[in-house]
Amino acid sequence: MSDYTRALHYAYLLLKYRLRSRYEIVSRLKQKKYSPALITRVVAYLEQNGYINDSQFASKYAAALYERGYGKRRVQLTLRRLGVADEDSRIAIARDDERERLNELTRRKITYYQGKKNSAAKVLRSLLARGFLYHDIMRAMEEQGFNRYED
Repeated sequence: MSDYTRALHYAYLLLKYRLRSRYEIVSRLKQKKYSPALITRVVAYLEQNGYINDSQFASKYAAALYERGYGKRRVQLTLRRLGVADEDSRIAIARDDERERLNELTRRKITYYQGKKNSAAKVLRSLLARGFLYHDIMRAMEEQGFNRYED
């Protein structure tokens, strides 16, 4: 089996589990010590045949992260870490309206932390960790009738 075939099979194996960005495939092939010319050839083949498409990857991965309750900032940072171009990640992020999701998460967090010490700070911290912006969280908390100064 040639190096090209072996590298292509490895790339197929990676793609079998989930969509991957171009950067992820290149990185994993580099870890296996394939030559740069061979990596370029394999990636070009995968792109030409529709196995790698960073804009499609960004949209689907962003949707999966949104479904798990993450905010735009966290999604953007994750896509950047996975090597997705800023333009592709911006397009994927622009398709989402996080306001409703943030309101629902805020309501659930407030219910969970209700009656506990420093509940407002805990709600705020947990939502910040999920990638929501401070002013958006504060607006959502106020809409829920929750005052960050109460405890």
